[in-house]
Amino acid sequence: MNTKEILTKSGQLIGITTSVIVAEKIKAQPPGQWPEYDAGWVGSFFALIILLIIWIIVRNYNYKFMRTIWIVIGSIFFFFFLFASFIYRNNKEKYVVGFPPENPKDYYIVGDALSKYGKGLKSNAIQRRLPIDNSHLIKYANGVDSITSIWTEGSIEKVTMGLVNEYTLVMVLLSGAIFSLIEGALGKNNEKNNLVLNCI
Repeated sequence: MNTKEILTKSGQLIGITTSVIVAEKIKAQPPGQWPEYDAGWVGSFFALIILLIIWIIVRNYNYKFMRTIWIVIGSIFFFFFLFASFIYRNNKEKYVVGFPPENPKDYYIVGDALSKYGKGLKSNAIQRRLPIDNSHLIKYANGVDSITSIWTEGSIEKVTMGLVNEYTLVMVLLSGAIFSLIEGALGKNNEKNNLVLNCI
């Protein structure tokens, strides 16, 4: 194994490991849904499966063409990673609520549809000219135990699954971008010993 192979494999493995750890450290993952790191590793696993399928398809092409393919695929992964990250971040900011509102210590997922009780709570706050953000609604209802009373359970489940799926997709796209771009930039000219296959 030469230096170029070592650098490629190391870059791929370090890149995906770092992305998963950083995502957890900045609390990108939806709160309380998966054991820490799991969603990142699940996303990485799916990315590797996708890359294996791509490798099988392009392995018989010439080396220069394969490098171009990997760079194009990596660029596409990265573009959609940015797009998916933007959507996920917006939804996370909208539906993940810090409590208490004055000094958030814990974070909770709320729904996208208020219950009858929640609508009354919001209407009352508007009439009294009080803040009506999600965190304050929880405060008016006497704490986080009232979340399922303020929002319908179905909407909370829908939002929760949406955030988990979006986060997993972000990790799939990030993993795919890292592996593909490194493979395209540093991959060895040896079809029988393709680096992506060796990393799986």
